[in-house]
Amino acid sequence: NGALIKLGHVNLLQYFDKNNLFCSTEKDWNRHLVIGNAKTSLAEDQVGIVIGDSPRDILSAKNSDLFVIAAATGAHSSIELLDMNPDYLLENNWTSEDLFKGLDRILQN
Repeated sequence: NGALIKLGHVNLLQYFDKNNLFCSTEKDWNRHLVIGNAKTSLAEDQVGIVIGDSPRDILSAKNSDLFVIAAATGAHSSIELLDMNPDYLLENNWTSEDLFKGLDRILQN
């Protein structure tokens, strides 16, 4: 539920269809399983983007051929996350504008 908290904190939940948000739960806590489920849910014309705050999130997203936006929220430094080559990095204290910039950059490629 960390993703819901983080998106809610910057007032972004209204931009996402909750049916298209894949988050860990008590039942489905394995990151690879959650990200794999997100990947298999995509239609051919859809883009999958993982927003993660750990090197493991980035690795799982890349292993599933999904784009990844890394969010430096304090648990891992920007340098640690950049070493994993995310498609975009949100610095600590990021805003909705920062996320939109990252989404735009990914979708323009």
